[in-house]
Amino acid sequence: MKLTGYTIIPLMAAVLLSVSCKKDGYTPGGEQNYSGVNVYFDETAMDPSYPYFSMPLSASELTFTLERDDAPRQDENVPIHWSCAYPEAFDIPESVFFAQGVMSAEVTVYFTGEMEDFKEYRLSLYVDEAYTQQYIEQTTYPRIDVTIVREDYELYQTGIYTCGGVMMDLIDWGIDAGGSDIVSRTVGLEYSETLDAYRIDPWGHGNYIRFSITDEKNEAGLNILSLDAQTYLTGDVYLAPGDSGNETEEVNITARLAGDATYNMNRREFTFPFTYGYPGQDSGTNNDTFGW
Repeated sequence: MKLTGYTIIPLMAAVLLSVSCKKDGYTPGGEQNYSGVNVYFDETAMDPSYPYFSMPLSASELTFTLERDDAPRQDENVPIHWSCAYPEAFDIPESVFFAQGVMSAEVTVYFTGEMEDFKEYRLSLYVDEAYTQQYIEQTTYPRIDVTIVREDYELYQTGIYTCGGVMMDLIDWGIDAGGSDIVSRTVGLEYSETLDAYRIDPWGHGNYIRFSITDEKNEAGLNILSLDAQTYLTGDVYLAPGDSGNETEEVNITARLAGDATYNMNRREFTFPFTYGYPGQDSGTNNDTFGW
């Protein structure tokens, strides 16, 4: 139903140093990798939404750029490795080709007919360690971990979400000019025409609430929402007392549905009755709202 109206490790390597009787010291060891070439992924060339790639339903591939610190005078094939829980969904070359004297190259991840739409795939790509310098401190990395999904969600409307987890001091959204906790903020509501469904990321960590609007109504005449889950991880953590009472530990904050989520068509407002808490502790229930 669509609405009417208006998101180094220091290696203890056993390197034998050739110590001489000269006073000027020792001879350093050799390079840590093949030809001293350091190959890494260029994150600056990636999609702004990295590491979450939301692709159109028609997408058949995704390309990543690699760089290297040195450009030998000959062509070079650098082995690429990858892992995924659903390897049948991808076809990935075994190496990336660097032409003579060129500092960058591309590797294309192809999607197979086994890839399912609207399913998230966690993919890890990494350069063969013989072509990296993993034992030195650097700001570039030979490995990336991304999530890829084909979907047609598009921004439908922006509005204000009011969160009970903030009111219960479990989630921190900052403090306003008057010194009070910020309990509401602007978020985006997205819509998929294929699924005739919506999603919203109220907590800002990519933990979406996905739902559709049903024709069923509650006693107040409001449309009941069909949600994709009963409990959600908000992506926030809380420092809770440890077992001894003095220690603290990080625990994940959850929002558990405590009743029917609804849509008020006249007020253009969604209501999500969530019980916020963490393992072993419920902090209370609040009717979170999103509207515009």
